[in-house]
Amino acid sequence: MKFDVVYGSDDKFAKVAGVSILSLLMSNSENEVTIHFLDAGLSESSRNELKRIVEEKKSHIFFYDVLTCLNKIKEHIPSMGGSFATYSRLFIADLLSQTIEKCLYIDSDTLILGDLASVFLDTNQSLMYMSYDLVPIFHKSNIGFSKADSYFNAGICLFNLDEWRKSDASSLILNLLKEKISYRFHDQDILNILFKGRIEVLDLRFNVMSQNFYFGSSRNCQWLYDLNEKNYYTEAQYKNALRNPVILHLTSVPFLVRPWIAASNHPYLSIYRKIKNSDTWLSTLEENKDFSLRQRLLQRMCSVFPKFLSAFVITLMHKSFYKKGII
Repeated sequence: MKFDVVYGSDDKFAKVAGVSILSLLMSNSENEVTIHFLDAGLSESSRNELKRIVEEKKSHIFFYDVLTCLNKIKEHIPSMGGSFATYSRLFIADLLSQTIEKCLYIDSDTLILGDLASVFLDTNQSLMYMSYDLVPIFHKSNIGFSKADSYFNAGICLFNLDEWRKSDASSLILNLLKEKISYRFHDQDILNILFKGRIEVLDLRFNVMSQNFYFGSSRNCQWLYDLNEKNYYTEAQYKNALRNPVILHLTSVPFLVRPWIAASNHPYLSIYRKIKNSDTWLSTLEENKDFSLRQRLLQRMCSVFPKFLSAFVITLMHKSFYKKGII
C-alpha cells in the first residue's frame, strides 16, 4: 500500500527522528512509504544522513523548510524548550502537495513496530484521528473543556488533508494564534480547542505512551484522571495496545527514562538500541542526562513502591507542579 508519513524536527532531534524513520521503514517494507520532513533547522549533514537512511530502504524523502512559516507566528506563541518546531505540524496542509489526501504525522520521539497501512483504510471523512491523552481536569477547565469532554494527544495524528483544506483550518489556526493566548500544551491545545467534536479516536495501539506502560490499565488511568469509557479507552482496548503496540510514543515521564538516554529503563530499550545501532550515524545517539534530585527520588520511588501507589503519588505531584507552573 502507498501512503505518506510526516515527521518534523530541528537538528537537536535529528538522530531521534532518524531512529523512528528507520524503524518505520523496517516495519513497513511491504508498503510504499513516502516521508515528508518538516525541517525546523536541520544541518546539511543531518539532512544528508536522513536521506541516506531512507534511500537505502528504497523509499523517498522530501524536505520542507518550515522556518519561514514558524517565523511568521513566533511573535504570537511561546517556545517549547527554546524551540518552535512542535508547531510545524500546523502547516502540513499548506506545505504538502494538493494531490495528497491523507497523511500520518508522527512525532520524532517514537518507535514503529508494525504495519501502518490499516490507519489509512478508514473511509470516514473526519478531519483527523488522534488518541486520547491523560491531562488533569483543571487543564481541561483552563481551555474551556468540561470534565466529560475528550482531550487528545497530537503526537501521532492522521490528517484528512482534503477536509482540512475545505474547512480552511489553517486560517482558523492563524486567527487563534493572533490572540496571543499562551497554551500549556502548545499546538496540541490549539488542535483540541479549534476542532472539538471533529476529531475521531485513534486506536491506542498507534500511540502507546510511556505512561501507559506504567499505569498498566485503563481502570487506573480513568481513576487517576477522572475519566470513563466515554472519553477514554476500554480495558480491552488498553490491554490489547500494551500487548500489540504498533507505535511507541517515548514520552518524557519521571518513571520511564527515554531509551536514547544512558540511564534508560524503558521496557523496549533493547529493541530501540538494536535498531539504533544498526546504523553507523544513529549509533552515536546517546545522551548522558543529569537528573535533578526530584527526578532521582521519583525514579527510586517507582522502583520500590507498588506501581499503583507510586502512580497515584506522581499524579498528585503532577497536578501540584502544573498549578504552580513548574511543568
